[in-house]
Amino acid sequence: MSDRRLFAVFYLHKEENLLDPAAVEILARASGVTEVALCSWGLGEGFAVVGSWGGLDVEVHLVSLDYYDSLVITFREDDFLERKEEEGAGGVVSAFRYACAELSPVLAFVATQYWPDSSSMISSQEEDVLNGDVVRIANQRFGALFLTPEDADDLLAVDPDFNGDRISWDGGTILFRGVGEQRW
Repeated sequence: MSDRRLFAVFYLHKEENLLDPAAVEILARASGVTEVALCSWGLGEGFAVVGSWGGLDVEVHLVSLDYYDSLVITFREDDFLERKEEEGAGGVVSAFRYACAELSPVLAFVATQYWPDSSSMISSQEEDVLNGDVVRIANQRFGALFLTPEDADDLLAVDPDFNGDRISWDGGTILFRGVGEQRW
């Protein structure tokens, strides 16, 4: 078994006191994490919580960036692949959609490929998020990508032949890298 970590990231507008332990717990619960327990230190900056999200054991922490605060939910790659094999990772799809609807992020994604330095990758995406460069972000080929309705329209205007699965609602659209069982 590998200890490699995958993650979901939600770029949120900056707010005061967002990095205190109570805020991490509140945001974790708002994103659908259940069985929440506080940790004194996590993989990211400051405090973290652990719990369950989409059927996965997760750790949740916040990363303060220049323009956004990012809620990061990390999980073991092996656990994700097992869920994907068993049920197509439907629990993760539902959890991600729920989190996007509740948190109203500027942008969010699920990285289903291993990144050795997730913190650098998360911070390097910030400029593209800030500039609304959704084409560049989409080209990163994340397993799932949440866009606001406006950003989804912009992307689909540039790439009308986008052929991945999608889930849309009033609050946004989730675009998947592929279709059906190969959506992730």
